[in-house]
Amino acid sequence: MTAPANPLELVRRLAESEDNCVIYQPVMTELRHYGLDSDDLRDILCSELGEGHCFKSSPTRKYYPATVSDSYSIWINECGAKMYIKLLISGERLVITSFKKDERYA
Repeated sequence: MTAPANPLELVRRLAESEDNCVIYQPVMTELRHYGLDSDDLRDILCSELGEGHCFKSSPTRKYYPATVSDSYSIWINECGAKMYIKLLISGERLVITSFKKDERYA
């Protein structure tokens, strides 16, 4: 596993408030597919996500230049699968760019 570039303490603090989160529309679509919503995802980030779930950190290629995106893989009971979550921090915003089934474990 890889240590996340974005400190989890900061991720959790930002995830506590919906006002501090930007969740991309494809993420919302996938959440609804599993019967989840943005509150559920923020709860997962605050209470379940750990450094051991991070497997990659890399410079963000789109949308937020000069940021680093962290990729996580975590088992989510409601989904019945390991899910891939990609996020970054831009200023005082937590940006969640991806939430989907982790195909490495399909």
